[in-house]
Amino acid sequence: MLSVAVKGVNTVRKFNVYRDEDGIYEAVKKGWCWPAFFFGSIWALFSGLWVAAFFIFPIDFLLTVAGNRSGDPYDRYDEAANLIILVIFSIPLLLRVLLGACGNKWRGQKLCRLGYAHIGRVVADGKEHAISMCKAERNADVVAPVTEVPAYQNAAARSEVEVGEGQMCSAAVNEIPPHVLDGFLLFLAVLIGVAACASVVGLLPAGILLGGLFASLKGGNQYYLKKATWLVSGFGYVILTISAAIGVVLLFIEIQNAAIAFWISGLSFATICALRYLWLNPLLRQFKSIRTFVFGIQIPDIPKRPKAQKIITRSGLQTYSVADEIAKWKALHDQGVIDDDEYRQARSRLLNPT
Repeated sequence: MLSVAVKGVNTVRKFNVYRDEDGIYEAVKKGWCWPAFFFGSIWALFSGLWVAAFFIFPIDFLLTVAGNRSGDPYDRYDEAANLIILVIFSIPLLLRVLLGACGNKWRGQKLCRLGYAHIGRVVADGKEHAISMCKAERNADVVAPVTEVPAYQNAAARSEVEVGEGQMCSAAVNEIPPHVLDGFLLFLAVLIGVAACASVVGLLPAGILLGGLFASLKGGNQYYLKKATWLVSGFGYVILTISAAIGVVLLFIEIQNAAIAFWISGLSFATICALRYLWLNPLLRQFKSIRTFVFGIQIPDIPKRPKAQKIITRSGLQTYSVADEIAKWKALHDQGVIDDDEYRQARSRLLNPT
């Protein structure tokens, strides 16, 4: 576990830092989350918190519509009715407070479920600073507590670091069963995709989306799903461009028709975003589980071919003996993952690190 304390001129905050198997880092601030409080379900959607987003969004939407359609003054109701109205319309605020207080914690749990390892807690002045500090310490191959850390360039800070092996986070207790969540995501994605496409350009794009989804699930390949989504998004971009251009022209001729054109442009843009964040991304993340849920077919895990040149040239190799490192590269060579040249480069680098 890595723990870093920083003192500097800037305001410092606490961050939890996560890392996946591909070396991608994510930093999540501890404590209160202002974006979650102000933007609510929108922030949850962009953070991948689908259950929270689809629970909060309908409530916000229904209460907003009810508030806009209610034209009666507040003082026309008696005291009991006013109290009930106050409680009902306080629900969105309470949900925002809950999301602001727990949003960062839920985001960390989401990263753990996606396979990220919690590698450290950092006190820094921003996400990028926190990630850079963790990268620097891991690249230095420090596996025991230390008391001195090299000074960082362009950072007026002093650090005290303790580094150890990252540990996988445990999943949250009492989670939704995976098959229920997969089925809900599939139904919701299909519903949103069909409704959005049918409302903008008709049923043909909706059929393309469903056909691409079915072909990908049947064949076990995400190619058709991606291509179908990109094709329909292309239709949306065409409509967005045409309607925006017409709206600009009509803006100088007839304001009312220009407003309709801009409304179509906004709807097209919303559809493109929905196709990306509410259709494609959830399906890609849950593709294997959804295919198993629909067809009962397990997709075998095919190991990806690593970029050997990147591994060879990167710093921060594991702190084992040279013999152990060479043995690992020899195993990769025997399995056919790397070729002879890549193995010789790795062996030469290990034997002659300078």
